[in-house]
Amino acid sequence: MGAYLLYEFFTTPRNDYDPIPSVTSFLIILIYCIIFLYEKVTDTTVPYFYFTSTFWVVVAIIVYCAGTFFALVYAKSYLESNIKSEYDFIHDSLYIIKNLILVIAIFSTDKAPSKLNGGTNTLNKYT
Repeated sequence: MGAYLLYEFFTTPRNDYDPIPSVTSFLIILIYCIIFLYEKVTDTTVPYFYFTSTFWVVVAIIVYCAGTFFALVYAKSYLESNIKSEYDFIHDSLYIIKNLILVIAIFSTDKAPSKLNGGTNTLNKYT
């Protein structure tokens, strides 16, 4: 991916916007985030994964990347037409939502499985 981005940086004209490097970067980030969430959800050692700050950080990245992905695909037509205000509204609202989710991530506490339910681990109690 890095070699492709360097190639695009040196070969495209400076006044032209090519959405392909941005779209591929966002797709790779989305795929990694989805794989990370899938691995954490299938992990049974942490019963409440949504209490961890890593969950909220990954959700913020997914919301921002998924929302701006389609705007990046059509960014060249946005910049050529007079709908820049709509593009700015979409980008700004997703930026605010991403930052609010990151605030949740900052204030969420990572709890170890042994500290849940008053110090007892109820998952091992019934197995």
